[in-house]
Amino acid sequence: MLGRLLKYDLKQFLKFLSVFYILGLFFAVLTRLFLNIDNSLFMKIVGEICRGAAFSMLFSAFANNILRLWVKFRQSVYGDESYLTHTLPVKKHCIYSSKMLTAVITAFVSLIVLILGLFVIYYSKENADALKAMISPILNTFNISLLTGLVLVVFVLYLEFINILQCGFTGIILGHRFNNGKLGMSVLFGFIIYMLSQITIVILMFIPAIFNSDFMNIFVTTKAMNLEVIKFAVVYSIISYIVINIVGFLINIKLFNKGVNVD
Repeated sequence: MLGRLLKYDLKQFLKFLSVFYILGLFFAVLTRLFLNIDNSLFMKIVGEICRGAAFSMLFSAFANNILRLWVKFRQSVYGDESYLTHTLPVKKHCIYSSKMLTAVITAFVSLIVLILGLFVIYYSKENADALKAMISPILNTFNISLLTGLVLVVFVLYLEFINILQCGFTGIILGHRFNNGKLGMSVLFGFIIYMLSQITIVILMFIPAIFNSDFMNIFVTTKAMNLEVIKFAVVYSIISYIVINIVGFLINIKLFNKGVNVD
């Protein structure tokens, strides 16, 4: 049954987001074409307009992705649609799991489309060399390639995006346990949970520092760090984010299984 729920949720969300995806990539291609036409002021102006439209569509996909996930979760679990949702022959944890998996998948698709759009607009050997030269000190420090460095950055941003989404779900679940001011309480709890998740990340990062003086230098000094310590910090932070997201998922499942008060 989880598979059917997930298929329905994904179809609904991707149908909505595909408008932004298609328009974003369409304007990205037009930007590439028009800005590559030399000796034409008109084409340059049109190209800049297309670039603005591409940015608007690509980043709107992200904004609408997160906002619509929260709105749809509230409507389908606590609003008018909830009466249909809760009559389905499916356990509560499957309902939440479908919403969370939809968030994970659509966030990944939105991220890929954004990267593809930026690649279409900006990629050239000159731009790639300029970017590599700009961040080469960091790449040389970690002894990694440009592609590996970009993948790591994107992956961390993706994990943070998932954390934000899940904190919003937690806020909605907690906020709707109140009889009044449910929307306001949802926003408040979502913000509090997000801040607690960030504090937890810092605490998790501080734990190995207790046992390793080199790692402690990250918190107490601005001097250059040992390469192995920096590598460990990056890997450990990624693992910490993954743990936070998994724990958050399990907590939300537990809260959701306690019952739902529909509006």
